[in-house]
Amino acid sequence: MRPTRLLTATTVLGLTTLPLAACASPADDRPLIVVSTNILGDVVDEIVGDQAEVVILMKPNADPHSFEISAQEAATLREADLIVSNGLGLEEGLQQHLDAAAASAVPLFTAGDAIDVLD
Repeated sequence: MRPTRLLTATTVLGLTTLPLAACASPADDRPLIVVSTNILGDVVDEIVGDQAEVVILMKPNADPHSFEISAQEAATLREADLIVSNGLGLEEGLQQHLDAAAASAVPLFTAGDAIDVLD
């Protein structure tokens, strides 16, 4: 009786773990670029192509003034190889996380600092 239970348990475990292993993505060794907004994310994604993994925090139609990120997204910011943001006060809900990542030596490119802003 005991070998039957062991065989059943092993079979069930194997059948449930196999699909999960197939879903796991292979390790991505490309640089990780985290971008604050979807429009800027589209530009960055077009520029880097498949040379880097681009993660966009704000999805379309999100309000940048009240947008907040999850703890997992905040951790992703701190693990990024580069963060790209608009600046100009457009990411109020993200600013504390952007500042924390920059304080942790994550390079930050602020697009608003690289342009001549119209009054």
